[in-house]
Amino acid sequence: MKKQLVIIGIIAILLSVGLSGCSSSPKDRLVGTWKYQSGGGGYHIDTYTFYNNGSYHWIAYQPGSYIPLDGWNEYSVTENTLTDGTSTYSFTVSDDNQELILDGVVYRRQ
Repeated sequence: MKKQLVIIGIIAILLSVGLSGCSSSPKDRLVGTWKYQSGGGGYHIDTYTFYNNGSYHWIAYQPGSYIPLDGWNEYSVTENTLTDGTSTYSFTVSDDNQELILDGVVYRRQ
């Protein structure tokens, strides 16, 4: 009887550990800082930082300017859609959680 309880306990632990990686929501995968850089000299840089509370901060450096544009906004997420006010964007996060594709633009996790 004691041996059966140990085996059942081990199975329960293995199941909980194995399934814990499957429970991350699209919002959980999006949370963090993502950066896009274009051009050889990095003349256009966008950075988005998404927070768990539904807010995000963005920074953009435009060509020829060293003064950043930035702002704070709120967002909501469904399976593969991010909504920011009245704008809606499609997004995917890579399996290794290191790449965000936001409306066709690739961002890398920082």
